[in-house]
Amino acid sequence: MLAVAAQNPSCVLSQRRVAARVTTLAREVDDRFGGRRPLLIGVLTGAYVFLADLSRQLRTPHDIAFVRAGSYRDGAVPAPDVAVDGLGTLPVRGRDVLLVEDVLDTGHTLDVLLAALRDCGARSVTSCVLVVKDRPHPYPIVPDIAGFVVPRVFVVGYGIDYRGAWRHLPYIGCVDPEPGEPCTDQAPPE
Repeated sequence: MLAVAAQNPSCVLSQRRVAARVTTLAREVDDRFGGRRPLLIGVLTGAYVFLADLSRQLRTPHDIAFVRAGSYRDGAVPAPDVAVDGLGTLPVRGRDVLLVEDVLDTGHTLDVLLAALRDCGARSVTSCVLVVKDRPHPYPIVPDIAGFVVPRVFVVGYGIDYRGAWRHLPYIGCVDPEPGEPCTDQAPPE
């Protein structure tokens, strides 16, 4: 079990690197949806910062909605089921949807949400994930648009939390039992 330390987590991806990648991802979204008005659906709560920054970078007119989904509940290990809330009220029928997610770990949450959006009548569903963990995924999910591949560590910051802590960090860090290191622009290769 991870302990919430008083110090900040060690840096995995710097604020500058994340911002640059979000700009690149926005261009990918613009290219993919040129001429259409997609509905961006952010997965709460972890993807709210990513969705906001991505939205501000887009040239493509778009709408925004949110759904709450998750499998972590109160820990660092995913639960076997995915709790989804708010999907039934989203205006997805006949829409091109961009599902914006913070982290792809097992793939279970993304798998459930993609299927549910298709079942709700979306014309098309595209996934955009900021962080993909470098590990075998039990669910055969490959995001359509992906930001970074990181080692199999528990990441926090940039909207992503551990038990409510560290969402506010402007960079993506790693939670471990060791004290945090200050963030630099050094990060593992993508």
